[in-house]
Amino acid sequence: ALEKNLDFLLETILGMEEQPHLAVVGDGPERVRLEQLVHAHGGGHHIHFLGPRQYQQMPDIYAGASVFVTASRTETHPLTLLEAGCSGLPIVAIDSKATRGIVSNRVTGLLTLPTATSFTRGVRQLLYRPALRHRMSQAAQQHAAAQFSVEASVDRLLDTYSLVRRLQLVEA
Repeated sequence: ALEKNLDFLLETILGMEEQPHLAVVGDGPERVRLEQLVHAHGGGHHIHFLGPRQYQQMPDIYAGASVFVTASRTETHPLTLLEAGCSGLPIVAIDSKATRGIVSNRVTGLLTLPTATSFTRGVRQLLYRPALRHRMSQAAQQHAAAQFSVEASVDRLLDTYSLVRRLQLVEA
């Protein structure tokens, strides 16, 4: 869909000399047009539209990737970033309030300006600097586990209940 900013992402990847492979997962009203855009620019051999996938298939897709990229600037809580981090993928994302809440810049991934130059630089850094990618991969997985695991979520929920209970006692 338009809010995913896939035109920007695809044009940026198509403009890279080294032409890294990109897997686009999902389906939506823009898919046919985006596939046509890619083929018109000769990117059909390195940009792959996988279509919709079951949630259970996503770990295998993440496992086949080196980096997770997103160009969306409008999502409020992008679950794909959480999934990528849990899978140990460093992330390249356009800097926004939502991405900043999940990606720790230069620790678990790279937050870029909304320009092709900045985004390309981020992708290149993670693709061609294996030590940096490895360090961020480990940090992404540790951060996701610490912040977004079931245990961490339950602890936050219990803390919230405890706070509400204390507030009720104060008001009584």
